[in-house]
Amino acid sequence: MPLLGGRPPLWLRWATQQWQAANFGWQRWVVGYDAERQLSLFRQLGLDGVSVRAVLLLLVGGMLLVMLPLVWWLLWRRQPAQTPQQQAWQHLLRRLQRAGIPALESDTASQLQAKAQGLAAEEGHQLEALLQLWQRWQYAPQPPVDAARQWRQLLRRFRPRRPR
Repeated sequence: MPLLGGRPPLWLRWATQQWQAANFGWQRWVVGYDAERQLSLFRQLGLDGVSVRAVLLLLVGGMLLVMLPLVWWLLWRRQPAQTPQQQAWQHLLRRLQRAGIPALESDTASQLQAKAQGLAAEEGHQLEALLQLWQRWQYAPQPPVDAARQWRQLLRRFRPRRPR
């Protein structure tokens, strides 16, 4: 460092040496890694008779073995438990879908009522009673004590047929 009038400070020399050591390691182990070094590494690990293909198959097999529990968990984990209201709503939606009404889980009570316009008059009244009870059961500050029992009774009688 001629501008500063002497040798560089100790920390700068140390940083330069570390950079050079890292660069040497990179050149030696990454850029200069060839088939001969690979075979030498296999010999040191006691794998001199093993082919590269066998090592790759073993590596892939090991990765699959490690990933298998994760994949199993992602595919087979249980769905969160539904509340009685959610189960009841799902039951109603299935009944409507079997009758050919395109009921979606995201539909509101009034949307279901509009979609079910093609039902017979008696079925329409039953659906209206079900939806009114549903709204009281779901949204009222103090839902009726026997709302679940009433809902099940009404739903048991509600058997819509496909509109003509």
